[in-house]
Order: sequence, then C-alpha cells, then structure tokens
Amino acid sequence: MKKSDPYEALEKSQRFKDWYEDDGLKEAVADMRRAYFRSFESSHISDDHGRRNIHVALKILDNFESSLQTVMGGGQIAKAEIKRLETAELTKNRKFLQK
Repeated sequence: MKKSDPYEALEKSQRFKDWYEDDGLKEAVADMRRAYFRSFESSHISDDHGRRNIHVALKILDNFESSLQTVMGGGQIAKAEIKRLETAELTKNRKFLQK
C-alpha cells in the first residue's frame, strides 16, 4: 500500500473542492436530488419498481456526494499532518543547530 503524501492529499482535496463548489457540481447534484424527489412524489403509490429505482438513484447520488466530501475533508487532515511534519522538522533543525 502506498504511503499517503499529505501534500498530494491537500492538493487533491483542493481540486475536488474547486470542482464541487466552483464549477457547479454542487448545484448539479442538488438539481438531480430535487428531480428525483419530484419524480418520486409524482409516481403512483403502486409503482414499486419505479419508486425503488428512484430510491437506488438517490442512494448512488448520496454515496457519490459523500465520497467527494470525504476527499475534501481529507484536506483538513492533510493540513494537520503537514503542520505536524513541519513542526517536527523545525524541532529537529533547532536541536541540530544547538549542538
């Protein structure tokens, strides 16, 4: 398994955040969710197959958005790891200079 690079994770997180928030993906996902809910509401109560398909589509959409949120949230973890690494490096350098 490849060791995680916090700098790469931070960059990836920012790319996903830009894509999600700035490039309109967030609005597109919200529009799709509303359309699915409207379809569900307008479907006949006895249309089990159609309603089940809408439910599955909503779950897929939720999982997709959740995955994006996880990657974007990984940026906060990466920032903390970078800070920890930089602090450790400064401490190491300080100790080296004091010798």
